[in-house]
Parts: sequence; structure tokens; C-alpha cells
Amino acid sequence: MRKDTPVSPQLPEWKKEVAEKVKAYGERKKRLTTPPGPIKETIEPQRVQEPAAQNPEPVLHETSPFLDPHPEVKEVVFQPLETVTPSTFEVWTEDLKGFPGTDEGIEIEREQTTPSTAPYLLRRVAADLIDHAILVLLLVVVLFPFSFVLGESMQWLIVSTWKATLSLFLLMHFLYQLYFLRSSRQTPGMLFLSLELRDPGGQTISVGKIILRWLTYVFVNVFNLLPALMGKPYLLHDHISNTEMRSFS
Repeated sequence: MRKDTPVSPQLPEWKKEVAEKVKAYGERKKRLTTPPGPIKETIEPQRVQEPAAQNPEPVLHETSPFLDPHPEVKEVVFQPLETVTPSTFEVWTEDLKGFPGTDEGIEIEREQTTPSTAPYLLRRVAADLIDHAILVLLLVVVLFPFSFVLGESMQWLIVSTWKATLSLFLLMHFLYQLYFLRSSRQTPGMLFLSLELRDPGGQTISVGKIILRWLTYVFVNVFNLLPALMGKPYLLHDHISNTEMRSFS
């Protein structure tokens, strides 16, 4: 009797495919979990660069009011400037006498006078002549309309009304002296000859001193020269009114 040979069972095709896929999966898993060698370097994760802004503002590294993009606007209030009156400083030629260093390069005009005469006597007489010539011309201008209306000559009008004419001349003389000495301390004759009347105690001459000086000048007349004849460096009306004549040339 013949023995039956064992028949190997044949696996179906789908089982073979499943077995092959399981085997391939195991090899791939083993390859991924088991590295071939030690890891020597660590790879830093890449930084994600943020997109730049469309209109970036400049970065200021210095703090300065001129570089501030948004400066603080402050309201500026301008205060009115105070008017400062400068102090006057006068230099006279007499003040330079004996001052060190003034003899070189500075020529000072000095009057050729004797010790018995007042300073600037000749120039003062010339200044008085100029002032009186101006006053006589003004008197003629004032009297001319009266002479024209009366149909008489100027000489007749002055002689026949000498008291009124003399009073008018004295009034004009006083106003002339008061106006110029009070405003500029110089009459036109003094200005022409570089003379100036000065008050030692102040910048301007008071009205009282001008009136006192004029009264002494008119009523004492030529006797104002007595101090000069006695060797004094002043005239009488200057001494009484406490004024002095100075030169600025």
C-alpha cells in the first residue's frame, strides 16, 4: 500500500503581501530609531524672520531736541525789552591835563591867556557878539511889519519907542538864553566856538540858575569881568550861578 507524501500548504497571495509589508515596516522602524553613529552637533532651530514693516521709523541712538521726530511744541511768550538809558560820560580837555599818556598823539587846543584873565575869554566875547548879532536880526524882523504899517523908517521907530524896543529886546534875549542853555547848554555862538556851559552838579542846567545868571549878566554888565581882572579863573555871573564854561575842542 503506497504511503501519501505530505503536501505543503500554499499560502494565499494576500498573506504573502501582508507579511512582506510587515517585514519592510519593521526594517524601516529599526533604521529610523537606531542611528548609525553618535550625534556630534546639535542643529539649532532656524529663526523665523518676521516680515519688515512697510514704513519703518528710524531708530534714534542719541537724545537730542533737534533729532526728536515728535518734539514737544512749547508756547513762547516774548517779554517786552526794557529800555535801558545809557549813562552819559563826558570828557573835557581840562580833565585830560596831567593824565598819563595824553601827551603823545593827542593835541589839545589851549587858549593863549595870561594868568589874570578867565579861561576862553576871547572866545566867550566872540560867542556873545554872534549871539547879539542874531538877536538884533530877529528884532529887526519883528519890528519891520510895524515900520511898514506906520510908513516910518526903522530908525524912527526904534528911537521914538526905545523903551518898548529895549523891553522887547531884553525879553527876546532872556528867552534866547533860556531855550538854548536849557535844551543843549549852548547858544549858537557857543556852538560855533566850541564852548559849552556846564553845571558841575548835574547834566542839565536848572531854570533857576539860568535866570540868576541872566540877571547878573544884564544888570552887572561889564563888572562881570572883575574876577578875571583880579586873577580868578571865572567871571562873576558864572560864579554867582554856580556854572562854568568848558571847551570840547
